[in-house]
This record gives sequence, C-alpha cells and structure tokens, in this order.
Amino acid sequence: GISSEGIDLRDIDRPFTNDPREVTSNNMVSNNYITQCGQEYFDAPGILIGYGAENLISNNELYTLPYSGISLGWGWSLDQTVANSNRIEANIIGQVMTRLKDGGLIYTLSFQPGSSITGNFIFNQVHEYAGIYLDQASKGFTISSNVIASVPNWYLLQPTVAPMAQGNTVQNNFTDTSDAMCCSDLGCCSDVNTVDPNTVFSPGSWPQQALDIIDSAGMDGAFEQIRPHEQVFEAEAYNHGGGLVGYLDYTPWDAGDDYRDDYVDVFLCSVCSNDYTVGGIMSGEWLAYNVFVPSDGSYDLLMRTASNNSTGAIEVIVDGVSQGQVNVVNTGALGEYTRSVFSDLQLSHGPRVFRLKFTGSFRFDSFTLRRH
Repeated sequence: GISSEGIDLRDIDRPFTNDPREVTSNNMVSNNYITQCGQEYFDAPGILIGYGAENLISNNELYTLPYSGISLGWGWSLDQTVANSNRIEANIIGQVMTRLKDGGLIYTLSFQPGSSITGNFIFNQVHEYAGIYLDQASKGFTISSNVIASVPNWYLLQPTVAPMAQGNTVQNNFTDTSDAMCCSDLGCCSDVNTVDPNTVFSPGSWPQQALDIIDSAGMDGAFEQIRPHEQVFEAEAYNHGGGLVGYLDYTPWDAGDDYRDDYVDVFLCSVCSNDYTVGGIMSGEWLAYNVFVPSDGSYDLLMRTASNNSTGAIEVIVDGVSQGQVNVVNTGALGEYTRSVFSDLQLSHGPRVFRLKFTGSFRFDSFTLRRH
C-alpha cells in the first residue's frame, strides 16, 4: 500500500488554459494493478485525472481502496473547459469505499463532451453512493456495456444540487440491483439524461452478455504476471442486497453498530485490517462475497479469525456448491487473531459468489485468496 493516490495525472488549476502544454492530454493509463493505496490519505482514488482531454484509462485492475476507484474531472460546473473526449474502458474495479462515503467505483465531475465509460466490470462497493457516480454538472458521457454488481446504487446522476448531471446517455448496462439515485426536489435525472434500456439480473446469476464483458475487462494477457498471488477481502465488505442475499444474521439488530446500517454485527478492532471485525457470530449465519477469480487453478483461503473456544468452523460455498469446511483455530482470546486455512480450493476463471457459513462463535476479520 501507499499513502495517497495510485496514479495521479491531474491538473485541477487551469480549466481554461489556451496553452496545450498545460493540458493533461493524450495519456494512456493501461494494464496496471492497483491495490491498497490511500493508506494514510483515505480520500485518495486509485486513479485520478482532473481537467483532461483525450485520455484513455483502460484494462486496469483496482482492488481494496478506501475511497473511489477511478475519478475523472473537476470543477462542479457546466462551463466548457479543456476537459473532453476522455474514456474509461474495460477496467475491473472491486472492493472500494471501504472507509469513506460519497464516492463510487467510477466517479466523474463537470462537462466533458465526447467522453465515455464502457465495458467495465465494477463490483463490491461498501459505502455510499453509487457504482457509477456522475456528480455535479457531469455532462457529455456515454455509459454503456458495463457490469455493476453488489453496490448501494448502480448509478447516481446527481439530481440534488444545481447544476444537475445532464446530457448523458446510460444504456445497455447490466446490474444486479435496480437501486439508483435519480430524483430530488429539483426533478429527476431521467428528465435531462437518457437512462434506458438497461438490464437488471439476480445477484450471482450472470447473463452471458455480462460474462462476455467481464471476460474482456482487466489486464491484457501479457501483463497478468504482475497480479499478486494473494488478494485480501475484508469480512465487513460483504455483498449488498440485504438479508438472504448478502448475509444471514439471526439477531434483528447490529450489535456492533460501527460500520454498516444493517443486522450484521461489525465491531471496531485495533488489531484488524481496516480497523473492523465481524463478531456476534451464531451457528447457521453466513456472509456472501463477489470474488473475481483471475485464472483457473488451485487456491487456498486463509481466514483471519479469533476464538476463545474450539467449536468454530467455516463452510465454503462457491456459486451455491459446498466445497467443505475449515475448523477455526482456538487462539485463546477474541482479541488474538491467526489464520485458519482452507486448502486446495479448485476454482475456474471468472466472477464467483463465495458464501461463508459459520458454525460456533468467533470473530472474523478478513480472508485471503491465495493462488498456488
């Protein structure tokens, strides 16, 4: 991890310059793997471009970020600036907004005529607001052929503060939720944008057209060796969709009340990754996670857990099929964490839904998918 942004190609100070040397333009940001940036400055996106022209952000993979994945634009204005013709294409972005609110997997600002967001697979956004978030005065975007899964809202065309997002086309996307932010006292985003047709599918039931988009996204084959062998998933970053979709929790309240506004018991934890842990676990409860498997092969799951007893176990269910279970190590105290290892999990390339079903009582911090 690093302190701030993963890749920063700003300019945010010269929106109206006539000197082409001062314009962030004609750059290609491609085939990068970005993870765990913003470790000290939480408001740092994975990739940031301010006022820019004819830039391409494509075939990158971004995971585990405290704030937004890709942020494009600046200024909160419908004024015609130097910004135009920027493209965000074929990226994979997952597990973002793990600490802050008011951001997105892809976030934009201001008038950028001729710009597009196409062919991206974006998933697992923890906090508000939307997977594709066109904030104030965003205009001139075509948003098409994206796959958006497990997000609080699949799009937000900013309708609450003038000037609204307007003059954008949002068509032919695939999403596993119909939730969106579109209307306010100012009116509805559909009055000044085109937002139809798009396809809503059931969580985990990927349509073939969506799978084709996912298969074309991410790093090109020549760059796949730069992927790390391990990817970490925070326990508290379980899927959206509510009870029986993202989780099953038997107590009708959030015992920890520290992270997400639902029934899962999430507690502050000074020795845990992302400073949180899932506790109050009861037998039969489970949490679900979208996981993108980069290649066919054998994987280990390393569950970071703490327990003061020897009754705990985690059953691993992938796409509805049980793969077996791992016993949770008795560490002697709920504040002492170690790894409980599920070995040799055979997985095939593509998006998978992991459901981790619990037996006994323990605390669950995170799990790591490690490729052999």
